[in-house]
Parts: sequence; C-alpha cells; structure tokens
Amino acid sequence: MTHPAPAPASSPITVPCPACRTDAHTPLHAARDRWFDGPGTFRYARCASCGLTYLRERPAPAAMADYYPPDYVRRGKGPAWLLRWFRARDLRRRVALVRGLAGAGGRVLDVGCATGAFLHAARTAGLVIAGVEPAPWAAEAARARGIPVWSTTVDRADLPAAAFDVATLWDVVEHLDHPADDLRHVAASVKPGGWLVVTTPVLDGWEARLWRTRWPGWDTPRHLVVFSRSTLERTLADAGFRLSHWTYLSESYLLTALAISLAAKERLPSPIARGLRFVLHVRPVRLVAQPLFRLLDRALGGSWVTAVAQRVDADADNAGGDVGDGVGVGVDGNGNGNGNGNGNGNGNGNGNGNGDGDGDGDDRAHRAAGSEG
Repeated sequence: MTHPAPAPASSPITVPCPACRTDAHTPLHAARDRWFDGPGTFRYARCASCGLTYLRERPAPAAMADYYPPDYVRRGKGPAWLLRWFRARDLRRRVALVRGLAGAGGRVLDVGCATGAFLHAARTAGLVIAGVEPAPWAAEAARARGIPVWSTTVDRADLPAAAFDVATLWDVVEHLDHPADDLRHVAASVKPGGWLVVTTPVLDGWEARLWRTRWPGWDTPRHLVVFSRSTLERTLADAGFRLSHWTYLSESYLLTALAISLAAKERLPSPIARGLRFVLHVRPVRLVAQPLFRLLDRALGGSWVTAVAQRVDADADNAGGDVGDGVGVGVDGNGNGNGNGNGNGNGNGNGNGNGDGDGDGDDRAHRAAGSEG
C-alpha cells in the first residue's frame, strides 16, 4: 500500500470536553497516526466532570482532511464472490435490524451515508430512505444510485422535524466534534417513539482492554471521541434517546487483525509485515475466525457495539405535528431538502453526516478501525 507523502504538521489545537465543555481533565496517552503515518502527536484526556474520553490535543479543523487519504476505506482480499458475500451479509444484518424498528414502508435517515450502500439495500427492502453526507464525491455517488442525499455537516443542517422512524449512524459518531450536540439535532428529525441506531468502538470491550493504547479503536487522530458503554448511553440520553439494548453487527475480528497488523508494521521488515497483514485480512480467514470472535464478544463484551435507542423526549411530541405519511423528503442538487405533507407537519433540511465510503458500497463499519471495507 502506498500513500502520499505526509503534509507538514500544523500545530495541534487544545479543546475542552466536547460533551460538557469542562476543561478539567485527566491526561491520558499520547498517540500518532499509526496507520497512515500522518504528521503530529496528539493526546487523549478523560473529562474530570463527565468521564468522557476525547482527543484533547487534535489537528486543527482545516488540517483534518489531510488525515483521510483516498484509501481510508480499503477493499478486502480474497475471491470476488466472497467479497460480495461479506458485503451482502453485513448489509442484510443492518437492514433487518432497521426494518424491524421502522416497520414496512418506514422512513430511514442514514447520517454519514457515504456512497449509499446501506440505503440502497434498505430501499430494496421497502423502506423510504434519505441520506446525509458532507463529502461531495460520496454524496454524488449516492445520488447516482437514485438516493436523495443532503450534503452538509450535521451542525449546519436544518433537518425536517419528526420526519423519520429510524436514524442510523454507522461508525460516524466517533468522528464528530460535538457528538452530543449533533445527536440532539438528529433527535429532532426522528418521530417521538422512533429509533436511533449507532455503531461505534467502545473502550470497555475485551479487545480494548487487551490491546490498551495499541487498540485500533483509537484510530488517532480521526476518532475525536472514544466512548465507553456508559458514556455513550449518557450521551444518547442527553440527546433524548433511551437505550433499548446493545447488539453486535460489525466484524469484530478486524480489530484484533488490525492490531496485529499495526504492530507488525512497526516492528517487522516491510515485506513480512505486508504478508502477515494479507493473511490476517484475507476474507476466508475472516470467515473462519469471526464465529469465535462473536462468541468472545457475547461472553466478554465486545469493543465494536451497536446501540439501539428510542426517542423519548417529551418536548418533541408536538415538534412536527401529525406528520404521518405526509412528510416527504426532497433533495435538490445542492443538498437542500424540503417536505410537505397532508398532515400538519412540514419541514426543510439540508442534511448532515460524516464519513466517506467507496463506490462499490463496501461495509463502512470496517473503516472505524481503519481496516478495509
């Protein structure tokens, strides 16, 4: 794998806790971009007030794009038929979960929809879809599939109120500057009693405890917040969602495979490290290993979780009126949307999101650990 030469390091910025804005903190470890060898060293901290772990010393916003190279989403290795099988299996799991929550013909918003692989599968399953994606090339690829996409960042979006039955964030929330604020914004677009599905790495899983500072879930400096189950549940509650349950949809074996690959990259000659990475990431090996890792996740608590939460904030009951099936989601080429219904609700929105994907719709869960999708 080759990457562009790293850009010169710019001075990191220092930020308070993105959840409660408290500056008091416990310093944690310093880290660098282990996978792409981007410039700079950054430091994590744990908030002294709310306990959230976050990247306190981080790249300036203008420099962050340099840490997302073109191959941030990478392809797996192995026979083409097996690659397709993995992608289809992962999408089936996600769609089955969301369709069970939304119901037949339910409305689904995918925040950080990338090129629209999940939404395309959801539409095939009979769901009404809309995506939000700030990366112009990814949003355009999703539109080429006929998917309505709003292209902007979550903090600047004006989403239609109480319009969706389910909102999803597949490996997105850890990339957000202020996830609690952004989730409140998403909550306003979900109907009272609707659902939120969030997939993210968590610190209290067995892989994170095993690998510690070398755990791939840190993905420095792209993961600006690294949750535990308790801090994620509190963040969801602050946004107006009550946790229903945890589940595992992502291929957790990749966290260990990537941890070994990164250690080999740093300690072994390059040809040996590349060969080991190939063996660990080849899809037949993953196919054999994943059942064992699924058992470990359920027995010990995995580090790559999906949280399912229901919107319960009482103030939202009248936010969008009786939207019923009357709310539409229309998006123009500039990413602006509006919807008018036969009920009392109407809205207009610009969409939001975080993430980049690939044109073939590879599983974006794999990018959370910096692995191939």
